[in-house]
Amino acid sequence: MRNTLALLVFILMFAHSAQAQDLSDIWCDRLNDESAYEDNNLKNYRTFLHGKDGWIFRSHTGFKDDFSVKEKTKAALKELQQAFKSQGTDLVILYPPPRSIVHNAFVREATQKALGFDAARAEKAMQNYVLFIQELQEDGLHIVGLTDIDPEQQIYFKRDHHWTPQGARLMAQAAADDIKTLPVYNDLRKTEYETIEGEAEEYTGAFKKTFAKLCNNQMPSETRIRYQTQTVKTETSQDALFGDVKAPEVVLVGTSNSAASSNVANFEGFLKDALSADVENRAVTGAGIDTSMLEYLNSERAQTDPAKILVWEVPGYYSFDHMHSKVFEKAIPLLTKSEASAH
Repeated sequence: MRNTLALLVFILMFAHSAQAQDLSDIWCDRLNDESAYEDNNLKNYRTFLHGKDGWIFRSHTGFKDDFSVKEKTKAALKELQQAFKSQGTDLVILYPPPRSIVHNAFVREATQKALGFDAARAEKAMQNYVLFIQELQEDGLHIVGLTDIDPEQQIYFKRDHHWTPQGARLMAQAAADDIKTLPVYNDLRKTEYETIEGEAEEYTGAFKKTFAKLCNNQMPSETRIRYQTQTVKTETSQDALFGDVKAPEVVLVGTSNSAASSNVANFEGFLKDALSADVENRAVTGAGIDTSMLEYLNSERAQTDPAKILVWEVPGYYSFDHMHSKVFEKAIPLLTKSEASAH
């Protein structure tokens, strides 16, 4: 009897899991209504697309195949990089590929047809992304992307636009590989870190509030592994506890992918581990690509003890062509003003 009950419980759990992965039982018509997103302050999430195997995509985010930028924008990026360099800071831009391109295989065929973004176009988009990264690098810009992704690797969550721990680790390693080519890297204070893999746990991502507001129900969770990065205890690290505490020479700015308050993927930790260097995390949750950079530039830290390396994380669905008024026209004057006052 006990074995029969156990089998019944297993079957019910499997059936519930299968339903949750399909999402049909919780999907409501309001998710297809763009005006509902506007009315409920969910503009950034519009409009949910029901993918395969429990995936959800956003129709207004990530379906892009043109990553080219204007010559004016290239010049502004170079000017920004040079302005940071004048302060003794190397700027490194992290630009991961959009989620809808990387995981296009989970977009339903009907949706691909409706958007005109099928598998062939997604593959072309990925090629354009890789060429864009390479082009800017050849122009002398320090920009890092993920240009060689195994299709089996899940870079993003199914129901959350943020990186999975696997995606965060890959991006951190790519960033570290680039940073290690900079002459300044050899001069950084080094700290040995180790990253520990924790238990698997249930995680309900950022899309849950959309289901709660529009459908008045709960979005199913998905499984993730929790990682924790910590300093390896050595004689040197113990001595440092009783010496002068110095600010990390690497500063991270960016979005919620990087922010410590919302980061469940351990990106900051993976970056520390890959660099063998401490990182000051100034990324901001719920803000744009300009907020954390401008907050850093206006801080006392930037004025008195500028970072040797500034890592700027920018989601791949953003276009640098749209950053003139938000970033370039504000950040560059702050840097040049600081340089002038120093003289």
